[in-house]
Amino acid sequence: MIFRLQGCLLVLLFISACSNTQLKQFETLHAQSIVQAKQQKQDDAALLASTQKALQAAHQAGWDLIAPLHLAHAEQALEQAIALQPTPNKTEAISHLLTANTLLANAAKYAQQVERHLEPALTQIRHLEQMGTNTLYPNEYKRQQEEFRRLASLIENDQPREALALQSTLTDSLTRLEKQVLETKHTRLSAQLLESLYSSEADYYAPMAAKTAMQKIADLKSLITHRNRDTKAIEAAEQQAIQALKRAISLGEESKRLVGLNSAEAEQHVAEMFAQLEVPYAQLTKRAPEAIDLALITRNMADEIKQLQARVAKQQAQLTTLKQASTPGTPTVSAQSGERFLPPEEGSIVTLRSLPADNTTPSSHDAPETEVTEQSFDSVETVE
Repeated sequence: MIFRLQGCLLVLLFISACSNTQLKQFETLHAQSIVQAKQQKQDDAALLASTQKALQAAHQAGWDLIAPLHLAHAEQALEQAIALQPTPNKTEAISHLLTANTLLANAAKYAQQVERHLEPALTQIRHLEQMGTNTLYPNEYKRQQEEFRRLASLIENDQPREALALQSTLTDSLTRLEKQVLETKHTRLSAQLLESLYSSEADYYAPMAAKTAMQKIADLKSLITHRNRDTKAIEAAEQQAIQALKRAISLGEESKRLVGLNSAEAEQHVAEMFAQLEVPYAQLTKRAPEAIDLALITRNMADEIKQLQARVAKQQAQLTTLKQASTPGTPTVSAQSGERFLPPEEGSIVTLRSLPADNTTPSSHDAPETEVTEQSFDSVETVE
């Protein structure tokens, strides 16, 4: 009894598998094509060329994913037509070509239905392709594509409800694959740096920095899990994790070296650090440090850099204003009337009129308010 049930189950599975690869209306379409072929007057060579062109266009449009049954049967009909070339009786070959053309025409209609009914799953499939999933996980990506084709085949056989009922399972599987791809792409370098952190014992010699780096990695993975479509946030979190790991490794290496120093070596190390800061400090502040206070030195340097950046930004704005004023065709504003006028075009004739003499002595406020030449970029010292 058990063997009979197992046998019946295998038969049902076989029938179900066949139904997913067969187009129900194929036989009817081919029968109609046979009748039309007997009345066909078009040259079979021209019909063959047009059919091949239409099939190529269908593949380029991606219908092998969203209308797989129609394309598969169209290819089969085309192959049968080519196998019959040349033949004295062209009716059979033409019937296959007509069948292929009808299938391709119907494929356009069913492709639209698949895009409408399976839009969530189709969007995920295409997004995975853009992410390079077919390279990172080719077998899994191919399996998900085949599952989508199975659902598309149901719609092609006029079973949209059955396809919609299975779509949620497919989208869940696609989401898991997408998160797996994101984690592989955005945590690969972090994983390598994490190995370096442990091998260099930075987790022991720089525990606080290592703890911060671990938290950044956890934040990155949390983003991938809960906000997998927020690409900018994921990329930003990836960079933060990488920077935190590099910082922890560097601090760990330096801390490990300092732990092994005696008093003389420690003094020499601090002196070298102070000497490295003296040069840029003197360039920025025009004076030598008053005392060996590393915190004060760095704060003063930061303040000087901010002031330098502000001066450079101001001079860049002045330079931009001068460039705009000297560019032909750029409107200029009159200082007295406030009216805007354009400078004369090249090659145009300009008439000059003499103005009445003015005995008014120019005052100091007539001079330009800003003289950029007095403060140029040459006065800004660059910190190496």
